[in-house]
Amino acid sequence: MLQAAFERPYQLGRAMRSTHAHVAADTLFHIGAFVILDAQGLASPGADLAGHRWGGIAIPQRFPDDPDAHRNVAFNNTGGPSHAGVVRFETDRVFLAEVVGGGTPGAGNLLYVVDDEQLTFNAAGVTNAIVAGRALYQETVDLPRGLDRTKTWWYVDPVAAAAQGVP
Repeated sequence: MLQAAFERPYQLGRAMRSTHAHVAADTLFHIGAFVILDAQGLASPGADLAGHRWGGIAIPQRFPDDPDAHRNVAFNNTGGPSHAGVVRFETDRVFLAEVVGGGTPGAGNLLYVVDDEQLTFNAAGVTNAIVAGRALYQETVDLPRGLDRTKTWWYVDPVAAAAQGVP
């Protein structure tokens, strides 16, 4: 279900804060993918996993070993052990994301992680309810180049991990 980099969640505005985390075992992060963190702070691509919290949006490595091989990949730990490297991600930035799966759409409502590229308003539709942020507004016209206009896209304001799940 991974898409090309130009179809990944579109990031807007300037980065307010970026950070990094050691990666979990056997993980692959595409640039623009949602990043979640486990209780030990290990990063995984977005998924509905128990004991995880929102991290941010994966960004490119500063100095990749092979820039051509890492054109769409933030970090590749496929088949590798945990702590094999770090993935960089932005944490406090409004971003544009595809929203699926029903729920009650509307500005101010919480959005929950479905996978590494999709969110949902439907908390009952996900098992672990990892909050990615609050919906700001839906974009229906003039989407950035390359984004699929047949999908539902919302601007999302990330929720701080400490306040996760607090309305």
